[in-house]
Amino acid sequence: MAGWLYQCAGMTIVRGKMKYEATDGFLGIDDNRVLTLFGNDGQTIVQAPLASVKVKKGLPGFTPDSVLMEGQRYKIVFRPMKQSMAIAAGGVIGSAIAKSMAGPGDDQRTMKQKRQQFFEVVAA
Repeated sequence: MAGWLYQCAGMTIVRGKMKYEATDGFLGIDDNRVLTLFGNDGQTIVQAPLASVKVKKGLPGFTPDSVLMEGQRYKIVFRPMKQSMAIAAGGVIGSAIAKSMAGPGDDQRTMKQKRQQFFEVVAA
């Protein structure tokens, strides 16, 4: 079984314009450099060799990052939808609420750290 070069839990993944594939999903790049997107229940949404994937950086806070895999565009956000909604609804108070939603087993990296590490692995 392959190990992970990069993994991130708590992903919002949207296929096309508005088809939510995961609101608390998982993204991983294994040591064979295969990118896999997983749904909320761990089911594989799509996977493809990283060499065949097109990655586009969005504008943080304005447009999500995206990946083009197997002919389909997926928007990816490095936090669960519930946290995104809390932040959008409440500004500073919403940010505090979103932070409190993280459980003890959740990934403690910031959205910025998760995103930065993802793009570093993709570029390598």
